[in-house]
Formats: sequence, structure tokens, C-alpha cells
Amino acid sequence: MPKADLETRPEELNGVAIRGHLRGVQFPIPEAPASTSTRSFDSNTQQLLDYYDKNIAGLMVWIDSEKNYYRKKVLPLAQTNEAVRLAICAVSAQHAARDFTPSTVYEKDRDHVLSMIMRGVDDMTAHPQLTVTADTAEWMLSSMMVLSSYELAHTGGADAADFHRKAARALVNTLSTLDFPKSSLFGFLQNQLSMYDIFACTTILDASDVQDAIRPVEYGDDKSFSAYLLILHDATLISRGDSAQDSTRDWRSEFVQARGETLMEVGSSGVCSSADRGDFIRLVDAYHNAALLYTARCLGHQYGPEETVGLFDLFRLLTGMENLHEWIHNLAWPIFIAGTECYGDGDRQLILRDLYQSLSDVTGFKHHGDVLTFLETFWSSGESDWRILAKQWEGLGRRILAV
Repeated sequence: MPKADLETRPEELNGVAIRGHLRGVQFPIPEAPASTSTRSFDSNTQQLLDYYDKNIAGLMVWIDSEKNYYRKKVLPLAQTNEAVRLAICAVSAQHAARDFTPSTVYEKDRDHVLSMIMRGVDDMTAHPQLTVTADTAEWMLSSMMVLSSYELAHTGGADAADFHRKAARALVNTLSTLDFPKSSLFGFLQNQLSMYDIFACTTILDASDVQDAIRPVEYGDDKSFSAYLLILHDATLISRGDSAQDSTRDWRSEFVQARGETLMEVGSSGVCSSADRGDFIRLVDAYHNAALLYTARCLGHQYGPEETVGLFDLFRLLTGMENLHEWIHNLAWPIFIAGTECYGDGDRQLILRDLYQSLSDVTGFKHHGDVLTFLETFWSSGESDWRILAKQWEGLGRRILAV
């Protein structure tokens, strides 16, 4: 994010991040503490770290495996870095409220972590000569990505979650201008943010907000899904009037190629077991069909037989998962797109209501109920284009976060 964006609205940066006794406190950019052997924490902290391991880390990735960096690298980082530890505890405390009542001190510490990060971003922007190490970049982005799900655990949290998304975008855009060795963890987290940012942009009608979305980067052997995200974001940019439309562009062929690349990359990576392969293919196909429907709607293409078949296939895929419980946390966006195209179809709307109930039950994130409220309002509006209502909600400051 350009420096001007950090300076023109300081009240936005401070309004969420700095409250009460933290207001006005200045934080330098702290280095991560030197690596030490695993520490022992009080029972409440350890309970929250364990809760994140068992209940949240797996929701943050497409395929939960031993390569899940939230478990492999971010949780170990919490052993030695206070900011990452406090971020994880804050998210766990918020998410676990339905299961047990942990100390509320961690929710207050979330403000502390955010203020540290935003002060660091401000310092890096104002003083580009500052030396930023890989450790500093890792703890800052790790904390920010962990906190990205904080607001989603309660109803009406999409607006505050949107602040977190913009803050994380500002952090990555600032760090991208600085010269420091980018680690595999940093690349992983940047791609996590890119996926979150690009899908969030599909429900944002403000062109100025979508143009600076974080693009995916290549790191290690991970190239899966990046082609799909780039094509999808192109469609978003064009539909918001930020890019010129090329009438000769074959969107379907591009998405077909991206689908094939994703299946090959994941297939060769070994992260998907043979038992899960069928549902993973259904997942990729659900995103493929959803993207075609989204593109046709947003670019004003004629709704024809291909779209009718695509919507039928999307519902077939969503209802045909062999183990829906294990995969539904990845399906929020295709489910939303299915909802935007089933106006006037009561039977499909019932299916969507059941899917949203499952999303909320499995993930513990209540913002899915807010998205369903939007869809139900749209279904009763008499309109066929969901963007009309989305623009009205956006004008009232109500965000739709279909991720």
C-alpha cells in the first residue's frame, strides 16, 4: 500500500489497533527473540495454543497435512515470539468461547499485537533505510495472518475483518519494497493473504479497494492455484472498471488450463491422500464452475446454456462431497456464488441454507451467517444481479466476506 494510504487515515489504523492504555504508546520494530528450547507456559496459555493446533490451524489451509505451515512453523514461532503467541491465544480465546471460557486477557492483548505491527509498518514506511530482517517480517506477517480470522468468530465481524485484511495488505506491500531474504514461511503467508484478499475483492464493488490486492508469489515447489487467482482477479478488476475489457479473451479456456495446473501440482506434491483425492477434485471443480459463473455475471456475458449447466454442476459438486465435514471450510466462496445464481429457486435456496449451517457449525466462524443474511435479502429483492444489493450494503458500510 502506498505511503499516502498509511498517512491519510491514521485514525483508521489506530481505531482498532490502539485503545485505552495503549493509545499513544510508541513501539519500535522489535526483533524476534533468539530461538530457545521450548518454553513452558501457564496452563491457560498452553490450552489456547493446543486449541489452535487442534481446531484452527487445519481450517487455514486447503489440505491439512504435515506441510501445514501454521502447525509446522507458526506454532513453533509462538514458543519464542510474544506477539505471535498473543495473536494465537487471542484467536483461540475468541473461537473457543462456545466450548470453554478462557481468560479475557488475551482478547485485550490482541490490541497490543496490532498496535506493534501497525507502528512497525508506519516506521518502515517513514524510514525506508531501516534494516528489516527475515525474522521481523515473519513474526509480523504471522501475527497478522493469525489475527485475520479473529473477527470472524462473532456475528457482524466482517467490517473489522476488512480492517485486518487492509492492514495485512499494507504490511506486505511495505515489506515488498524492502530488501531482505524472503523465507519459505514468508512466501507461504503471502500466498495465504493473496488468496484471502483476492476472494474478498470479489464482493467489493469499490474499484480503489480491489486494485491493490496482493498477488500470489512462487516459493519452493508451491505454484498451485496461483494461475486461477490471477485470472479471477483480472475479471474482478475489469468488472470494476479498473482495467479495459478484451472482448476476444477466452475466459473459459484460461480457467480450464488453470484447473489442470492446480490438479497436476497438488497431485505431484503428495499432500493429498488417495482417500481424499475424489473430494479434492470436486473442490477444484467447484471453484472452476463458480469462477465461470462469477465471470459471466460480472462481465455482463449473456447467460446461456453453458451457465445453466455450470450452475447444475456446481450444486452437484457441493452436495456430492463424500466427506463434506472435512472440506466445507474450503467451500465458502463457491457456496456464495451458487447462492447468487439461485434467485427464484426455492429448492436450491434450501440447500444453500443447509450448507451455510454446516459452514458455521464446522468452522465456528459466525460471519457465514451474515453472508446467508445477505443472500436471503437478495433472494427476496426481486433482482437477478446480486451486485445491486452488494453495492447498497457497501454504501452503508456493511461488508460481505464470502471466505
